[in-house]
Amino acid sequence: MDVERLHTDILDNLPTDPITKVHLSDTLNPRWSTNETGYLCLDGRMYIPEADDLRLCVLRYKHDHPLLGHFGQNHTLELIHREYTWPGIHTYVKDYVKSCMACARAKCQVWVYSGRGSGQVQTKTDKERGQRAGQEISPAGVGDRLDSTTKDNER
Repeated sequence: MDVERLHTDILDNLPTDPITKVHLSDTLNPRWSTNETGYLCLDGRMYIPEADDLRLCVLRYKHDHPLLGHFGQNHTLELIHREYTWPGIHTYVKDYVKSCMACARAKCQVWVYSGRGSGQVQTKTDKERGQRAGQEISPAGVGDRLDSTTKDNER
């Protein structure tokens, strides 16, 4: 995604957005302003009009980025909120991240024993396992290691 092109598209679509029309001429509300390059800002963040899938482009740029993408809902929202804003942003981000197949694959469930000799099995997601996600479990001492893992997670 070319950020310069995205920002140019945002600037080009500002006059067609109904919310932008109201706030470009409204100088009484201190939360809304226009920066030196002509972007409409709400609380210092660039407002994204609802046109030409610009909001989706911003979301894809922040969530699907090959080097730093596919964070969860809260982190993606935080990344977007640093620079951009629009009405309904929380729901928009939440729905997008929920539908992301790469994120769904990363949250696949794994089976672990819940204790030595108990015969019980439980599922845990990668997030629940935390730092132990990359730890290999050898057959000798499995119960001891898993008992301590379960106790650590219960704290």
